[in-house]
Amino acid sequence: MEDSRKNRTPGQAQDQGPDKKPGLVPESARCQSAGLGSRVLRIGVTGGIGSGKSLVMEILKKDYGAEIILSDLLAHELMEPGARSYQDIVQAFGTGILDGEGRIDRLKLSAIVFADPRKLARLNAITHPNVIQEIRDRMTAFARQWDQDCQDRDRKQDKEQDQDRGQNRDQGVVQDQPELEKKDNNLDQTRDKARVRRKQTGIIVVESALLLESGMAGEFDSLWYVYADRQVRLQRLMEGRAYTEDRARSVMSRQKEEAYYRDRCQVVIDNSADPEQTASQVRRAMAELLV
Repeated sequence: MEDSRKNRTPGQAQDQGPDKKPGLVPESARCQSAGLGSRVLRIGVTGGIGSGKSLVMEILKKDYGAEIILSDLLAHELMEPGARSYQDIVQAFGTGILDGEGRIDRLKLSAIVFADPRKLARLNAITHPNVIQEIRDRMTAFARQWDQDCQDRDRKQDKEQDQDRGQNRDQGVVQDQPELEKKDNNLDQTRDKARVRRKQTGIIVVESALLLESGMAGEFDSLWYVYADRQVRLQRLMEGRAYTEDRARSVMSRQKEEAYYRDRCQVVIDNSADPEQTASQVRRAMAELLV
């Protein structure tokens, strides 16, 4: 039987059927309200190394004003002195991993954990839960701030419109009562329409290669898989990160197969070609979500 996933237009949401895939929030709950009507769309982006997830994130930030969370960078932030992961990592691996300023030297730490799978697992057991909790905290904070910003903009707009209405009356604009009521109603309708426009969906995007394994899939409104041909990924890793071919193939072999991502994500972005084609797919996917 022919695989329908291969025939779907890139960037188009997959047909969920009666049993929705993990991570797809029901339509009634999509763009959840943080308070008094503001909407926040939560998108999770994943994919293998070298697939070009960073390009997709760049497009979402530039074209849609999305708030971006990069899990790798977040993990690094949490290793800073005083952050969530710092103390536990130092206790687990000793002060020998610190530099002269007391910060964790990630090169020293990498040399230790990548030489011993058990130590890598120990590091992951420390960092992964902290990253997940930090992502949750930041998504919650973003939703609350978006809601507050929407309320503030509404109050400011309402005040300005009320002042304009009062000035017209103070200036002796004489109109019969039906005409005045009609204008007031039109102003109220304009206010409502403007409010809807101002409450465009706030967008927060989390990128993580381990997003599906993190247990967070159900907390996103849409899960995206960024795909690229294997040879393209190899070339990117060798040219962009100076990997040897053996190292690139080794890293890729430890990641999930393509079918794993396609079966669990609602949107597939094929990033094998030029950036404009990728941007077109992102626009198509966003058009479906922002309805």
